[in-house]
Amino acid sequence: MNNNQTVEKLKQMRLGAMADLHLQQIRENRTTDLTADEYLALLTDHQWEDHKDRKIQRLLKQATFRGQAALAEVDYTQQRNLDKNMF
Repeated sequence: MNNNQTVEKLKQMRLGAMADLHLQQIRENRTTDLTADEYLALLTDHQWEDHKDRKIQRLLKQATFRGQAALAEVDYTQQRNLDKNMF
């Protein structure tokens, strides 16, 4: 089986991140530096992280927060009784 077939099968199985990384590794000829176990672990970790990132983005979108917040924007005035060191 050639690499194009492998990439297409990965995409059909909804493993797009794994397919993209595999294709990138082939183009850059970096697949020979790793053992088969290490390469499979690399692909699996990449797919896992992509899945988790997409889940977080989906949940944030579904949460419909009123606005974006950042720690730099937190008001630590006396009235709120927030300890800056706790953050």
